[in-house]
Amino acid sequence: MKTILAVLRGPEDAERVLDRAVPLGQAFSSYLIGFHCEALPGAFAAPVAFPAPELYEVDQEAAERRTAGIRQVFDRRLQESGLAGEFRFTQSFAGDSAVSALSSAYASDIVIAGQVDPDAPRGDPADLNRLLFDSGRPVILVPYAASGPATSIERILVGWDGSREAARAAFDALPLIRRAKRTEIFMVDPNECPGGVASGEQITLSLQRHGANVHLETQPSGGLEAGLVIQNRLSDTGADLLVIGAYNHSRLRQFLFGGVTRTLLASMPTATLLSR
Repeated sequence: MKTILAVLRGPEDAERVLDRAVPLGQAFSSYLIGFHCEALPGAFAAPVAFPAPELYEVDQEAAERRTAGIRQVFDRRLQESGLAGEFRFTQSFAGDSAVSALSSAYASDIVIAGQVDPDAPRGDPADLNRLLFDSGRPVILVPYAASGPATSIERILVGWDGSREAARAAFDALPLIRRAKRTEIFMVDPNECPGGVASGEQITLSLQRHGANVHLETQPSGGLEAGLVIQNRLSDTGADLLVIGAYNHSRLRQFLFGGVTRTLLASMPTATLLSR
């Protein structure tokens, strides 16, 4: 993971995204890119349909101040960390940092972005689905309620259902799994997964051959939604990172185990690596 892209949507999430990106960069001696996008100032008009350029200027100045503040945070964290890196900035009509970051994501090993706060006072234009589905890169989402830097990823929980997407996620996370103290392959209702429990045993052995400390655990859902079962397991194990695969567009952008990721991302109990 030599190139890490941190998507910094606004002042509200810049610190918490960097709290995850900086320690990860230090662990792998990575090049850290901070990316931010602002909306182009809208077309303003006075009630009598005359242009109001002063409103345009106010909007532009506010965008510049916001960008300068985010860049200041990034530069400070970069200097404190001793990492090499750069800050990238652009403007678009939507002002969507997630979508605008796609070209940078294509040349990155991993992307880190913040979960959108559903209670944020203003609407957030970030299309994190586009970032995940169109970047071709694994994406770590950081909970909006996260506090403090994650100094290391010692315990990893891999949600496994025997699918292509789950396999992609597991191997995208391999650099992290190799460094972790313990990784758990977790299967919910394994007999209902393609390949059954044998598929979990095979991925466990495969990852162990890389020198990783990996163990398999299975659990019946007992009628609970699979996402809730995983949430409970995350709490029981104290995992620092959840790894799950994402289905493709043909499944209406549903995720692992159908609606599991919808449930998990709604509460976002821990940082989550998603891949497809």
